[in-house]
Amino acid sequence: MVKQTACNKDFASRVLVKFKKWCLKKGKHPTQENLLGFLIRHSFIDEVNINRFLSLEYYAEELPKTVTPKNKRGVKLRAVWAVEDKLPIKERQIKTNLCHHTTTFRDKPLKFP
Repeated sequence: MVKQTACNKDFASRVLVKFKKWCLKKGKHPTQENLLGFLIRHSFIDEVNINRFLSLEYYAEELPKTVTPKNKRGVKLRAVWAVEDKLPIKERQIKTNLCHHTTTFRDKPLKFP
C-alpha cells in the first residue's frame, strides 16, 4: 500500500514541473507569487480555503481595532462584521472558520516531512 506522504511528495514534484512549463509558456519568472497564482488559477487552492485563511487573518487585524475601555480584548462581533465587509462570505461562515481555526491550518509535519 502506498503511503500518503509519498503521494504528497510526488504531487509536489509534478506540480513544480507543470508550474515551470507554465512559466515558460506565459513568459513569467518562477517566483513564489507566481506559484501561488498558478495554484489558484488551476484550482489546486480553492476559494473556500482562501476565504477561510483570509477570515482568520482579517479577524486578527480587526479585533484590536474594536478595543474599548469596557472590552479590553475587543468586541468580537464588530470584528466579525468588519471581516464580513471584506469577504464574499457571511457572518455565520466567518464564525465557523474562527471556531475551527486550530485544526484548519495547523502544521502537519507528518504529511510532508
